[in-house]
Amino acid sequence: MDVLYKLDSLNIPYLPAANKRPAVQWREYLKRPPASGEVEQWRRAGLFDGGIGVVLARYNGLIAVDLDKSEQVDQFQRVGFPDSYSEVTPRGGMHVLYRISAPAEYPAYTAGPRGELAANRFLMIAPSPGYRALTDIGCLRQISHSTCRDLLAYFAPAPAIDLQAEFWRAAQAAQSRNRGLFAAALAGRRAGLTKQQVLQALRDVFINAPAFGRHQPESKRERERECIATITSAFKAYRAAGPGLPTRIREALLQAGADQAARMLDGLLLAGFRPGEQVAIRQVLEAFERRGIPLTERMIRQALQAELAGAPIFETRAASGGRGRPALLYRIPDITLLADACGVKVGGSTPLRPEDLASASSYAQAVHVDLISRAPGRYSLDLLTTRVNRSRRTIRRYNRRAGIRVTQQCETVELRAGTAKYALANVPSGCWLDVDGQRLPPRADLAESLLAAGRRVLLVKQLPNHYSAE
Repeated sequence: MDVLYKLDSLNIPYLPAANKRPAVQWREYLKRPPASGEVEQWRRAGLFDGGIGVVLARYNGLIAVDLDKSEQVDQFQRVGFPDSYSEVTPRGGMHVLYRISAPAEYPAYTAGPRGELAANRFLMIAPSPGYRALTDIGCLRQISHSTCRDLLAYFAPAPAIDLQAEFWRAAQAAQSRNRGLFAAALAGRRAGLTKQQVLQALRDVFINAPAFGRHQPESKRERERECIATITSAFKAYRAAGPGLPTRIREALLQAGADQAARMLDGLLLAGFRPGEQVAIRQVLEAFERRGIPLTERMIRQALQAELAGAPIFETRAASGGRGRPALLYRIPDITLLADACGVKVGGSTPLRPEDLASASSYAQAVHVDLISRAPGRYSLDLLTTRVNRSRRTIRRYNRRAGIRVTQQCETVELRAGTAKYALANVPSGCWLDVDGQRLPPRADLAESLLAAGRRVLLVKQLPNHYSAE
């Protein structure tokens, strides 16, 4: 087919299709283009007779506008986005294919009432049965990242949010105007608003808001500078661009019994999703399969329903547009807001391996071992059990599994005749008498009799053990 040679010349990876689906196992081609030998083998086998599809992936920068309804097509054409290769779909919808100039800033799949912005997926194209090209594939347009952002905003417009109500609610709860402003700014950022939009909505209400309790009077100019600084701080807050969930949040979720939510969040970040992003279960399953993250669909569904202090961790809404029953979209929580809900500060994060997420036990063990690996030292067993919400017996089992070296630490004091009774008054638990290696109870009368007999008596106090990774 001529179209195949044109796709080759444009470096657009393509696959054979049948019944609107890839005719071959295709997920590996989200990471690499098919080799020429593979394509030739498919040609000889006649697999392209059933149709053709292209791979939309980060490495090639391809994205597609997917419109199912005629009103969506009309509305999109009126907006005036750049022309590019377009085609009519079998049900009267339209595809418009673009290539972004900065694949490193590749967008996520986005759906809304105006249609879909498709990414990281397989897309049928003409001359597949039922598809009709409106322009030549050579008309494929390369767009800038700013145009890509405009497309994202078009298909997933920022939801309506009352920032002033958010400000007053948070300020009343914290009895602080600044904390209320920071929380409202974070809510605006999470809703997709720009810093300028948040500043415009909250500047006047913050400047004129009365102080809670006694507060040194400030000029309007000072209040405005404080407003700008606080909102700027909210937009610079942690965005989880790092390797995973911050350690303090992992610990807080484990302590709250939200193990599944913690594993789910670490899996999402490990798979490349970002806080504030809306995801469908199908997307999550595909991403986890590509990255080898061993979370089952049942566990994923349960984790997405998890709550913290009675509030859902993942906000939910139904996707608009398309045919059939709408899919549910789950918003990945903002890390700063999640830390605030957990009552901890955002800190550093240590990357976990996909296999660490396989079970609640392996996850808690990974969090436990992470502390010992990063900061070997003396820790009480109570502290270690509290961190990951596990029993003493379980912590000891984790130590054996991971090869943690546990060294007993003791403090020794030699007792003297006549003063032993004072040294042994109110002795705490974890102490004993050592007489030539023999362990005896820390009783004053016993110590005095041994000292009178000329024996050397030591008072031994057990300290927290020292832990280190082998």
